[in-house]
Amino acid sequence: MLNQLIADLYRMQKEKSHYISLVLAILIGFSFSYFMRKVKGEEGLIQTVSGLSTFIPLFFMSTVNFFWGEDFTLRTINQFIVRSRTRFFIVFYKTVMTILFSTLNLLIIFLTILISRYFLLHDLNIGILFRLFIYEVPIYFCIILLCEFIFNYVDKIYQAYLIYIILILMFDNLFGYVSESVLGDTSFNDFFILNHLRAITGHGELLTPSVMIALVFSVIYFCSTYFMFSVREFK
Repeated sequence: MLNQLIADLYRMQKEKSHYISLVLAILIGFSFSYFMRKVKGEEGLIQTVSGLSTFIPLFFMSTVNFFWGEDFTLRTINQFIVRSRTRFFIVFYKTVMTILFSTLNLLIIFLTILISRYFLLHDLNIGILFRLFIYEVPIYFCIILLCEFIFNYVDKIYQAYLIYIILILMFDNLFGYVSESVLGDTSFNDFFILNHLRAITGHGELLTPSVMIALVFSVIYFCSTYFMFSVREFK
C-alpha cells in the first residue's frame, strides 16, 4: 500500500491534477464568504456553508477520476491488479484514498471560509464551523462513494461525469418537488440527503434519519463497487 501511495503522490505531483481543483476550492470558498459578508455571526456562517453545499460535491469528481477513471482509461489498473494480492485490497485502498483527498478538498473550503470571514468581518466562529463539518461529513462520505460507484458502473468517463452532475444538481430538487407538490407525499424527504445537507445548522441530533440513510447507502455503494470491480474483466 505504501508503494502505491508513493506512486500516486508522484503521479499527482507530476500531472498537477489537483492544483486546479485546489485553486477553484479556494476561490469558491472566498466568493461565497464575500457574498454573505453582510450576514454576520452564526447565521452568516450557516448560510455560507449551506450555499456551498450544492457545489462542494462537484469537487469530488476530480479525485474519483484520478484514483479510478484514469486507471481505467490508461489501463494502468492492470498493473495494480498484478501487484496486489486481492481485488478487495485495490477497492479498499482506492476508496480510502478517494475519501481522504476528497475530505482534504472539503477541509480547504471550510478553512477558506473561516479565514475569509475573519478578514472580511473579523468574525471567527471555529466551534460553529467545526460542528457544521462534523454534521455534514457522513453525507459527504455517501456522495463520494456514490461518485465512486458511478465511475465503476459507467465505462465512459464523460458519461460518469454527466450522470453524477445531473444527480447532484437535479435529483433531490426534482424528485422532492414531485413527491411534495405532485404526489403530496413527504415520506421520502429523508432520502433526499442533498436537501438535508443544505438545511444542516450544526444543532440538534447528529444521527438524523437522513444521516442514517446516508450511512446505509455508503455501505451499499462500497459493496456494489467491490462486487462490480471483482467480476470486471480488464483487457
